[in-house]
Amino acid sequence: MRKIASGAEDYSSMRDYVNTLFRNFDVNYDGLISFEELVDGLRTLHINLTAQEQKALMKRFDFNRDGEISEDEVYRVLAPYETRSLGGTVGRSFSPVKSMSLGSSMKTIDYKQSYNSTAPVNVSSILEKIKKGASKYPSLDTFVAAIMNRYDMDGDGLINQTELARGLENDGIRLTKADLLAVMNHIDVDRDGNVSQDEIYNALSADRGMQTSIGSSVDSLLKRIKLSADRFKSLEDFCRFVINKFDSDRSGSLSFNELTAGLQELSIHATVTEKMDLMRVLDTDGDGEVGFMELYNGLSGFSGNVNLDNIMAKITLGVDQYRSVEEYVNTLFRRFDINRDGAVSYQELRDGLRSMKVAINDNETKALFSRLDADHDGSVTNSELYDAIVAYSGNTSGGTSIPSNQINNILMRIA
Repeated sequence: MRKIASGAEDYSSMRDYVNTLFRNFDVNYDGLISFEELVDGLRTLHINLTAQEQKALMKRFDFNRDGEISEDEVYRVLAPYETRSLGGTVGRSFSPVKSMSLGSSMKTIDYKQSYNSTAPVNVSSILEKIKKGASKYPSLDTFVAAIMNRYDMDGDGLINQTELARGLENDGIRLTKADLLAVMNHIDVDRDGNVSQDEIYNALSADRGMQTSIGSSVDSLLKRIKLSADRFKSLEDFCRFVINKFDSDRSGSLSFNELTAGLQELSIHATVTEKMDLMRVLDTDGDGEVGFMELYNGLSGFSGNVNLDNIMAKITLGVDQYRSVEEYVNTLFRRFDINRDGAVSYQELRDGLRSMKVAINDNETKALFSRLDADHDGSVTNSELYDAIVAYSGNTSGGTSIPSNQINNILMRIA
């Protein structure tokens, strides 16, 4: 028992220590510790007991004899050790925090022991260095996705401390151990020892400068959601798709969790606060769910500042000078696909449009890329470009009513 209690010396109170310890042991998050969870938890702390000792310890904690241990029961047993542990007299021979690595099976990490540097660490300045790379991407979403792809070396969808250190170093950002621990502590909100894509996004978007350039308000979320609707025939069709796709319990409307899952599926990342604000805006009747009409009204009532029809009109100029839309698209695609890899990146699209001297600003370029990139994989294929142009022009054989002087102008740009 003293081995277990000794870890409290790194906490302000036994209650705080028990809370962390309990969450580490409660693997299935049901608010109770089973016998199996107790045994497994002790092993992560390098406490190996005989079968008889395990049963005796379970019996010691389980006051009400219901076969499971509550947090109050853990505290009731360990509370008498508080003065001895917090006073440091038990010794530092064992600490669950010190013995725990980021890759261990414990679900919650407390950085109080590992991050104990007296030198101040400017986490904001480190995040600023990381965010400098965002300027090469159309949005914070795609930038964070690129970070995950580069840093997640084992492909488990999460970034541990070692992967974060190596990834940052590869990007030319070398950190001291104290800096690394401080950044990890800042980003790893749920303290599971790993950094998820949402956690990275939330950490970067929380900065005022990033909010100014990327946008983190409800209007920005509505704008990004509405951009996803452009590949549908109508906003109604898009709203029906969203409800049907993400209504997991088939209630006919979206809960907060279902809405969150939908945003993630659409590659639209947002902070928890932004998602809650969005939910409040869409849920007009206050029942905690977003129905079809609420979603439709919320999106139709939002007026973005990008006119995609005007942008597509610029792109489709010159179609009737070709025998078919397919021939025109092939010519246009070859102009955009600079590195000849069979896909057009955002930067290639932007540079291609600029080389053609097409008057289009950055916001319009981002909106166009989002519309063309139907599968949201970060690149535009020939078929995606073809589908978008056919959907806009309404024909596959060429032939439009564009004035000849405009046609000649666009042809000169492509040539």
